[in-house]
Amino acid sequence: MVAGAVVAVGAVLLLAIGGLIPGVGPLFGPAKVTVTSVTLTFTPSTNPCFSVYGSTSSLTAAAQAKDTISVYLTDEAPDRAHQCTVQSIQVDTRGFSLVSENTPLTVPNFGKGLLIFTVGFPSAAYDGPLNLTAPVTFQGPNVNVTGIHVAWSPSSNSCGVYPPTANPSSLSGFSGGSFNGSAVYWDVSPSSYCSVTSVTVAPSGFTVLSATVPDPVGANNLDGVSFEIGLPATNYTGALNVTLYLTVT
Repeated sequence: MVAGAVVAVGAVLLLAIGGLIPGVGPLFGPAKVTVTSVTLTFTPSTNPCFSVYGSTSSLTAAAQAKDTISVYLTDEAPDRAHQCTVQSIQVDTRGFSLVSENTPLTVPNFGKGLLIFTVGFPSAAYDGPLNLTAPVTFQGPNVNVTGIHVAWSPSSNSCGVYPPTANPSSLSGFSGGSFNGSAVYWDVSPSSYCSVTSVTVAPSGFTVLSATVPDPVGANNLDGVSFEIGLPATNYTGALNVTLYLTVT
C-alpha cells in the first residue's frame, strides 16, 4: 500500500505540471518578452529628412505576441530635401520580425506623415532593446548657384557708390522655388542725386519677384537693396548675375 501511495502522488504531480487536472494551472507559465526601448534609425545617417526615433517606454508581453508602433514624421529640412520617402522597415534585433508596414511612405514637403508597423515578438524569453532601421530616399537641390555677382548699370557713374556685395554669395535650392537676398554698397559723396530704380537678373529662367526700389543713394552711408528672386523651372548649375540700375537726376 505504501508503494501504491507513492505512485499515486507521483501521478498527481505529473498531471498538475502538465495542466491536465481541471482547476489546477501549469507550474511553468509562457515565456515573457520585455522590450525596454525602441530605436528606429533612418539611413543614410546624412539624410536631411528625419532624425532618429527613440522611445524608452517599456513593454512586456508573452512570447510570439505582436505590437504595433506608430511614428509621427515631419519633414525636417524642406529647403534641403524634397520627396522624403521611407522605403521600408528592417528589424535588427534577433528573434523579432516585421509583420506589416505602411511603406513606402512619402512625407509631403513642409508636411507630416504617420509611419505604422507591426513587430512580431520572439518565441523565447527576451529582455532588452528593440532596434530597427528604415532606409530613406529623397531629392536633393537641383538648382545650384555657384556665385552671385552684382554690378551697376551704368558701370561708370557720378553717384559715388562702391561696387555692391551680394548676400548670400551662393545658394542651393529647388526648381520653381525662390530665395531672398540683398546687395549692399557704400554711398560716398555723390556729385549728383542718384537712385537705384530697378533690378534685373540673368541668365533667363531666373526672375525678380520683388525688390526694394527705388532706393535713394545718400552720402557716406551703408545702403542696400533687398530682393526676392525666383529660381528656374529646370535644373541649373552656374552663376547668377544681378544688375542694379542707377538713375542720375
